[in-house]
Amino acid sequence: MHANDAGLILQANLEVAAMLGVARSDLFKKLLGTFIVADDQGVFHLWRQMILLGFAPQECELRLVCQDGAQMWVRLQALVVLEADEVGHLRLVLNDITKYRQRKVELLAANVELVKQFEKNDRPRDVADRKP
Repeated sequence: MHANDAGLILQANLEVAAMLGVARSDLFKKLLGTFIVADDQGVFHLWRQMILLGFAPQECELRLVCQDGAQMWVRLQALVVLEADEVGHLRLVLNDITKYRQRKVELLAANVELVKQFEKNDRPRDVADRKP
């Protein structure tokens, strides 16, 4: 996918269109931000600005809203490409990481449960409870 410095989609492939559940032709001249979850808009705009200035990491994770209203996590990777007019455009790669994020949450929950079990079974005992 290619977007201009304002986030306006200039070019997109069929895979991105399928991810979002829209026709490829419907992506052109739309702001990428229209597909980003409201809570992640600030992250996206700051990240985009920082990339264009050359200061930010070249990837970030955020949520997109598909045509059917479903949300998905994506990892955005970007590269600034200078066109003949010296204006920076973004070449973007979107990877669906929804399953990865779900597994990460499940793993964190399992770790919390293990810590609780450990604390329950290995809590400090009173001196009177200890056997010589």
